[in-house]
Amino acid sequence: MNSRTNGFSASWMLLSFLLACLATHAGCSCDALSRPANPRIHACIPQHASLPVAAPLVSKTTVPGAIPVSFNVSDTGDATLSLPLVSVPGRAGIEPDLNLTYSGSGVDGILGAGFSFSGASAITRCPKTMAIDSEVRAVQYDTDDALCMDGKRLVVVSQRANAIEYRTWPDTHVKVIGHQTEEGSRYFEAFLPSGHVVEYGKTKGSRPRALGAPCVRGSRMKCAMLAGMQ
Repeated sequence: MNSRTNGFSASWMLLSFLLACLATHAGCSCDALSRPANPRIHACIPQHASLPVAAPLVSKTTVPGAIPVSFNVSDTGDATLSLPLVSVPGRAGIEPDLNLTYSGSGVDGILGAGFSFSGASAITRCPKTMAIDSEVRAVQYDTDDALCMDGKRLVVVSQRANAIEYRTWPDTHVKVIGHQTEEGSRYFEAFLPSGHVVEYGKTKGSRPRALGAPCVRGSRMKCAMLAGMQ
């Protein structure tokens, strides 16, 4: 009986030794430091550089997140919403600030009713307010319309022949000069605190037709084409 037991033990030891040799030859060893949180699972690290590393377990748990949305109410009482969009970093910190914006008074656009895409700096017409102009006046597309630069109101500080000097309100230390050309068109130069000078509307390609502007010249088809290209 003892001889049979001794023989069985010797066979079991030999089998265990062979299995250990096979595991070592396969180039796989278990490291306690690389074990995941689950104690039942052991991460296997290869001993040879040519062998792949065991892929870690991917969690299927969905982590909730938050979108940085800013909400505000305009001077005319319209709800406005801005959703920043991530863009590729530019050189020397010069990169676009892209946003998906919504306005309760907005018209139909390529993104739906009230939605628009903003990011590039622009000087546009904007309504007058009681705080600055002592009157509330919507945009009428005439010479009495107020001007805004990136949503900040432009206030006239001085005026001379064929040129008007503006400041932003609230003040951002940006000086804007409006020029009147001989053809009757206007363009602007913004002198930034960084020393950069930005031109607005100096070329025809930088003067897009405003949404809602009346079509004075041309046929009805031409007006429809212009409205569709905005």
